[in-house]
Formats: sequence, structure tokens, C-alpha cells
Amino acid sequence: MAVDPESRPLVLSAFLCLLIAASSVVLSLVLWQEIARTERDIAWTTERSLACTGAAPASVGEPPRAAPPEDRVQRDRTYLGDEGIDISSAMGVELQHLDAGAELRSARVGDRKILPPSTIHVVNLWAVWCGACKEEMPDFQRLFAEHAEDWGESVRFVAVQVNDLSAPKIAYEDWAESLPAETIRLSDRGQGAPFLQALRGRPGQQPLFFDELPVTLVLDCNRRVRWAKFERLVDGDIRDLERHLELLRAELTDEGPDARCQREWCGNGRCEAGEESAGDRCVVDCGERPTVAAPAGDVTPWVSDTPDLVEVPDPPQAPCPAHCARCTADGRCIPKLRGAPEVATPAAQGDGVRCGDGRCEGGEDSNSCCRDCGCASSMDCRAAADERWSCVPRLKP
Repeated sequence: MAVDPESRPLVLSAFLCLLIAASSVVLSLVLWQEIARTERDIAWTTERSLACTGAAPASVGEPPRAAPPEDRVQRDRTYLGDEGIDISSAMGVELQHLDAGAELRSARVGDRKILPPSTIHVVNLWAVWCGACKEEMPDFQRLFAEHAEDWGESVRFVAVQVNDLSAPKIAYEDWAESLPAETIRLSDRGQGAPFLQALRGRPGQQPLFFDELPVTLVLDCNRRVRWAKFERLVDGDIRDLERHLELLRAELTDEGPDARCQREWCGNGRCEAGEESAGDRCVVDCGERPTVAAPAGDVTPWVSDTPDLVEVPDPPQAPCPAHCARCTADGRCIPKLRGAPEVATPAAQGDGVRCGDGRCEGGEDSNSCCRDCGCASSMDCRAAADERWSCVPRLKP
């Protein structure tokens, strides 16, 4: 068929567009195949490396301490074995914690207030939209009610709201009637669900989440998963869980060099001797090293929120000279800018009483020297831009 000379340019343009589109499709397919091949090579290399070393890569910030071997996950079994699976990588994840006062605060999973050491924890992953989660929750409530006296604080129930956009306060209020007493209420609200990502594990690690709910994990005295169920618990599962909880409780009282709950290694939840040193610190067990310094002149050791950690303040520094705007911690003078207003240094009061010496005496009070006398419970003592200290309203966390 002859082509009209006037429409020939349009036909050529259309042909060129089709040719370019076809080339783009072919190039995309080639690139996709190349990317897929590269990913397979990386996965194969990682798998071979792990097979040679026999261990997963160490987590950043964790000292190279020897840990027990791990058992294998079998989804058709509930008891994983005597060694269990280490989830110390999940202990550093920040979750939302709904405390007894219904206040929502950020908390690290491995915090002692969340998961006390040498305690058995039943961790249940749930969501408001999960019907099977709501069906099994009363079973946990009955189980913990039956053993309220003999279990006490040795076995605790931890609920973690995951893959759920519902507000934690409202969600836990709606489910309050079916939750066990004294439930630890957590919510994985971080971007990308970091807690679930940690349970999925890195290449070569045992996964403990398969994108299905509900999930029940039992942590032993060393915070290792010894029992797991990746679907709704039925009556037989509840009895099996009860039996293994009793076995894990018995391990709490075992003594001797082979006692499971007396093993010393980074990841067991107990900040043991040598783990708190700066050069070989076990962050999973002991937390981050405190950075808050005690007030100058205070001779009382400052104690952090973690009972095992004690920071002794540095000795009091010499007074900063008047010609300095301020002095650094090592005593270096930061000179004043030309024309800057003079700022009076704390003057002696009475018989050598000085604001900032750590003693509230000689007529000092919250208004004249909050550094020594403190402030009301709703106020904090802070320094303003002119370096004067005063009581200001406390910021909400």
C-alpha cells in the first residue's frame, strides 16, 4: 500500500518511537537478569561464608563473646531444643511501651524494666485486625490466672502489637478484658517494623517471623527462644506450653557449673563481671554507657537506671577566671567576645557558702540556687543563654 507523501514523516516518527520502546524493553530485561544474577551470587557467597565459619556475622556494638550453639526452627514443632535460638539483635530495638499509668514511652526491648533478667517470658505478637489473635488471647489469660500464685514474677506475659496502624492506647484498652494480668504492653511502631525485621533475621540466621499472625515465642532465663508457635494455639498447644514453662522454671533454681541460668555470655540479659567495661562492653546486657555527668563538687557516686552501672564523677574543677566566657571540662578558657556583657560568677554567701558547691545551705533555696537546692517535681534546673541557672517547666518526654 502506497504511503501518502505528506503522512510519510508521521509514519517514520511512529516507527522510530516503536523501535526505541522495543529497545528499552530489551535493555530492561537484560538489566533485570543481571541484577537477579548478582543477588544470587551474593546470597550464595554469604551462605558459603557462613558455612565455613559456622556462625552469623557479629552484631555491631556487641563484644565477641562465645555463645551457645543454636537449635533449628521446625514449624511443625513447638519445642525448639535445649539451647534455643538467640535473638539478642532484637533486644536493642526501640518499641513503644504502654506503662501501668497508660503513658506511652519509648523503651528498648532488652531494658531490665521490660524483660527482667533470669525470668521466663511468653511473647505474643498480635494485631487488632487478626481474628485468630483475639480468639487465643483468653487462653493465655486463663493459663496465667491458673498459675498466678506459683508462677508469680518468674513467668511474665509480653504482648507486642505489630503490623497494626491502630493507636496502642486504644488497641490495648479494647483488648484489656482478654489480656492476662500484669501484661507487658508493647507496640512495634518504628519505620519498617524493626522488631519484626530483627526476628526475620539476617542471611544464615534462624527466622522467627514468617509474615503470619499470631506468633508465640517463649524466652528462657537467657533470653533464648526455646518454644515457638507460628499460628493460633489450640488446647493441645496450651497444655504443651504449660508443661514447657514448668521445665524452664525449674532451670531457674538449678545450681552448679553446668546450670543453664548461670552461664556467662553476652546476650543472656544479665550484666555480668567484665561486660560493663568501656573497651569490651556488652551493650545488649548492660545498655549504652551513661554520658550524664554528676554536678561539679558532688562527692556521691551517680547511679544510672541500670543497677549494675555506677559512674563516679570527676573531681571538682577550679573556678573559671572572670575574663573567660566559660571553661571547658579540661579547664581550657574560652575568651569572651569583645563588647560582651560581664556575667557575674557565683558569689560566696556567708561562711564560704557558694552556689554550685553541691550543698543547699546558708540561706540558699530553689530561687537563689537551684543547682544545689533543686526544683519542684514539675521543674528542671537549667542554664539560660546568659549562663544563669533557674527553675523552668519540665519538657514532656
